[in-house]
Amino acid sequence: MWWRESKMLKRLQLAPKWSTGGKQMVSVFIWLQRTSSYIDTLIQSTGWSNPHSWVYQQVNIIYIFVLLSYYHGVKMRSAAAVTERYLTELFEQLYSAINTEEIRTQQECKAFRAFSDQIQSLQPGNHSSSTAVASHPHIRRFPSSADDYQTAVQQAYEDTIMDLSFYETEYGESYLESLSEEFGTEVATAVSSPHCFTHAAKQALLCRIAEALSKRENLLETLSDERHSIATSESELTSLISQIDHIEATMGTSSDHRTRDGYQQRLSVLSDQCESVAHNRQGVIQSQRETYCDEPSDPDLTAYLYQSVEPTYPVLSLCSSLASQIDTLRSELSS
Repeated sequence: MWWRESKMLKRLQLAPKWSTGGKQMVSVFIWLQRTSSYIDTLIQSTGWSNPHSWVYQQVNIIYIFVLLSYYHGVKMRSAAAVTERYLTELFEQLYSAINTEEIRTQQECKAFRAFSDQIQSLQPGNHSSSTAVASHPHIRRFPSSADDYQTAVQQAYEDTIMDLSFYETEYGESYLESLSEEFGTEVATAVSSPHCFTHAAKQALLCRIAEALSKRENLLETLSDERHSIATSESELTSLISQIDHIEATMGTSSDHRTRDGYQQRLSVLSDQCESVAHNRQGVIQSQRETYCDEPSDPDLTAYLYQSVEPTYPVLSLCSSLASQIDTLRSELSS
């Protein structure tokens, strides 16, 4: 759960305000950094690191040429790469990220229910009663010392929550660290200390388990809403790309002033539609932040879900790219 990973994820930027053309400069900057790194690696590996050497100078000339060519392509054809194929592949990654989180959350729900069942079976203060055990065959038999309850709770937790296949990679916490994160320090101390597992401690633990389970059930609903939002955005952006491509392919064949005005009006409508998609998506992100983020610096769901996808806010970035392409086409029509 990303609310369990807030310290690591606070390095992620918050959802940006949508701004036309901003993504292109970010793309150039990232590409510049990566290309520079590759060239440095090449130069170091060949041993030609002398800045006055012919090889060093030639490599940098090529680098500058490619950079200018790339920037020119971004400037003049900012959304040329935003094809229907690119969009389809990108949204497949988004659906995959949602599905992965959904599956993990479902597994966690199952694990917390199993942990709750095992805690329910423990009977603090009545463990020595053979009658109670006989009348409730589902109750696990534990030795009579108080320390055994501490061991039983830990064993149950390790057999359920900590036994999840992704526990180490997702959390990597020790037993006590995980207890404190999930249930709070007070409850964690009560159930992990000898002679402290009383009926009150048991009920407090069960309440915290129910809260943890409820959070994950709510997250499953949010993920379902997120999938719907992404699907809606995909449909609208696919339609926009198709119309933009059609205008771009046909507007150069006509020099008629009235026809070009018609293209301008159509592009104006598409620009408004693009802004509407971005506005709706920003609203979804903000709603998620209001639901899950307590502090402005807390990472939001989108940043967590799509941290392995570039860019982190894909729908907003696509809207920015398409808006830039529309602006470019409108400028060409006006020239």
